[in-house]
Amino acid sequence: MSRTTAPIPPLRYALALWAVLFASSVPAVYLAQTVGGEAGGWPAALWFMAGSQLPWLLATPVLWRLCRRWPLGMGRDLRHGACLLLLGAGVTPLLSAAGWVLGSWLSQLHPWGSLPDRTAAVRAIAATALFAAPTFVAVIGLGQTLAFVQRYRRRGALLDQARQTALRQHLHHHFLFNALNAIGGLGYQRPADADRALAGLSDLLRDAMACPPQRTLAEEVAAANDYLALQRLLRGMPLTVQWRLSAEAWQCQVPSLLLQPLLENAVRHSGWEQAEAALEIDVRADVAEGVLRLSVRNPHGLAPQIPPAGTGSGLGNLRQRLDALHGARGSVQAAVEGDHFSVRLRLPAIDAQEWA
Repeated sequence: MSRTTAPIPPLRYALALWAVLFASSVPAVYLAQTVGGEAGGWPAALWFMAGSQLPWLLATPVLWRLCRRWPLGMGRDLRHGACLLLLGAGVTPLLSAAGWVLGSWLSQLHPWGSLPDRTAAVRAIAATALFAAPTFVAVIGLGQTLAFVQRYRRRGALLDQARQTALRQHLHHHFLFNALNAIGGLGYQRPADADRALAGLSDLLRDAMACPPQRTLAEEVAAANDYLALQRLLRGMPLTVQWRLSAEAWQCQVPSLLLQPLLENAVRHSGWEQAEAALEIDVRADVAEGVLRLSVRNPHGLAPQIPPAGTGSGLGNLRQRLDALHGARGSVQAAVEGDHFSVRLRLPAIDAQEWA
């Protein structure tokens, strides 16, 4: 599952809105009954407001859905504003009438069958509708605000998705360029190994193109081992990786192709490609306080005149990906530690069940 912005649940906000209006309106109704000499007290005021606001509460999610259909600030304000005004002119009297009848019946202000005459009822409903006009404006205003927030969040999610796709494609090109150069050189020396390397490269590219944006660290390790097997075949030299991963880290969700640029950085900047020496890479991962901590450590200077820095496009691309996914919660730190080079990553620890 890809993590997308969930739609705003209108029912929750509708309940919160009308709970506030209910709590603020009951004292006013009670005082109006007291001044008018009507009996009933607090229970009658509570029942009257419950009945009068119930139709509005039920209609609020529908009105908010129409706000998403007729948004303001999107280039059709005149047309959408006219639609909302016509909607208010029709809906406000209907909801006010239904609320007044229901509230009067529940509060026993006018028991069912003993409602006032038609003229008095129409006058009462008209007055209620006039007082309800600001309520309609408030409901539509909040609905437009929620619609704007939802559009903003969706736009941000789409932009992040597009940015992630662009960064992953850049990673594919970077890896493919390096691998094809190495296979081209191998073809003159060991043609059979070059054929096997091309088969391994095709498997890696197939995984890179088909893998989801996020997967478990265990799946990342499996893909990284395929990459390491290709490097051993290309160089014909010993290459070992010590995997020291905690049980919690195995099931953490990480960006796909997270380990490959780290291992590629370790291979290219260690001098192992030029030196006739074994290379041992140490990879560690654990989870502490909701943070996945991952480090890759490798020797550098196995061959003379090999720069120890790991600041190429691989690490730069990885920094941008973590920043796009996690912001300040994701970080990449690279440093030279004596005769070793290390890269440390920190990102939120999200397991597979939580992601799903």
